[in-house]
Amino acid sequence: MEYYTLQESGILPALQEKMANLEIGLHGMLEQVIWEAMENKIEELPEDTQQEVQDEIYSLASDLESHIENLIFDL
Repeated sequence: MEYYTLQESGILPALQEKMANLEIGLHGMLEQVIWEAMENKIEELPEDTQQEVQDEIYSLASDLESHIENLIFDL
């Protein structure tokens, strides 16, 4: 479908709204899944290293979120 057809039909604005809502929840969910998968190993690290790992997990979740959104938009 063309962009204007999607816009006029209301599909595009609805999709954009869903993506905005998904964006908020998706990042947090990805971050939590990654953290839970690594939690036992992370807890064994020194506290300052744990903070660095947490920052990296946040960045990774953000990158994954962007990649997933792009895949959805490419459908």
